[in-house]
Amino acid sequence: PLKSLAKLGENMAEATRYGVRQRRMTDYEFGTAASPEYRASNFDKIAQTLRKLTGRQMMDDFERAFEFGWSKEIAINNWMKAAGGDTKAIEFLKKFGTTVDVDAALKNPDLANDDFISRIAKSITDRAAQSFDARDLPLGALHSEVAPFLSLSRWSIGKLNNVAAIS
Repeated sequence: PLKSLAKLGENMAEATRYGVRQRRMTDYEFGTAASPEYRASNFDKIAQTLRKLTGRQMMDDFERAFEFGWSKEIAINNWMKAAGGDTKAIEFLKKFGTTVDVDAALKNPDLANDDFISRIAKSITDRAAQSFDARDLPLGALHSEVAPFLSLSRWSIGKLNNVAAIS
């Protein structure tokens, strides 16, 4: 965790590059498409300004950059163990390395570059942080008649689903 704090600025930039951190919090919940409706667009601008003024956006940016840096350390440690033949570390890398070829990297360690580690770290961070989409939430909480009433519960529902998936 301390290394993650020491490299916070670097982790912030890299978290943005790998899509761990979004420029606006509403992009997590509703996607990046702007509303074509004038009034909804104005409310979105007001909400975004309030998120900045209250520090909510800054806290989320900090959290995601910190988690990404910490996840990189976890991925590096597991890679080093896996390269030594640790089966639990190999399982861990395969679980979170869904966008990389872990088996090929184990055969050819040159493939395990910074991009390889960062992609695994992104997957770990996405599991730990909320994505507010179908990865965390049931469809009923996203698109149903009761979805508007569950909007304040999305964080709790997503965290519960993440904990259940990791356990």
